[in-house]
Amino acid sequence: MLQQDQLVLLLVMTGYERDAAAGIGISAVINIIMNVLLIPKWGIIGAAISTAFSLILWNILLTIWVYRKPGINSTFVGFVPRTNRVK
Repeated sequence: MLQQDQLVLLLVMTGYERDAAAGIGISAVINIIMNVLLIPKWGIIGAAISTAFSLILWNILLTIWVYRKPGINSTFVGFVPRTNRVK
C-alpha cells in the first residue's frame, strides 16, 4: 500500500489530482464488482482475491500515469544506471 500512497502524492503534487482520483475510483469500482461476484461463492477467500487484484490494478494504473503524465519513472528500473555498451 505504501507504493500507491507515494504515487498518489506524486500525482497530486504535480497537478494531476483528477488522475489520482480516477485511479482510486476505478480500483474501488473493480473491487466492489469482484466482491459481489466472488464472495457468494468463495467467501473470505473471494474477498481477498478481489482486494489483491484491485490493489495490483491500482498500482499498475498509477505507475503508468506517473510515467506518462509528469514523466517520472517510479519503478526500480528507473534507478538502474544505463551503461553504454559498444559492440
